[in-house]
Amino acid sequence: MPHRPAQGASDAHDKDGYLAALERLAAALGEASAAVGELARAADIQLAAGRERALMGPVEANPTAPRFLTANDVAAILQVDAKTVRRWRSEGKLPRALVVGGIVRWPEETIRAWVAERMEAGR
Repeated sequence: MPHRPAQGASDAHDKDGYLAALERLAAALGEASAAVGELARAADIQLAAGRERALMGPVEANPTAPRFLTANDVAAILQVDAKTVRRWRSEGKLPRALVVGGIVRWPEETIRAWVAERMEAGR
């Protein structure tokens, strides 16, 4: 027959020991959870940055890809305000823009050719 310790003070000491061990374990799990959360946030930031670079990376990453200009880009080339570019677009004074999902872009080659034509024509 297995030996069982006498009940009483020994059981209370065992319960205190178990509770203390559980508290230490809970604290360790809390710290581990916080560390995992920090790692996950850091990884998510890095993943998001990687996705953003992949989607919006510099054109130099693929020099043969056409470059599309925003209203601000066109404004910088023409040395006017972006509001002027938007107004000229609505008035039909600029080359036709590519519009996808409400995003307006002009092929850089088209804008540069349009500027060159106007310079040659003296307009």
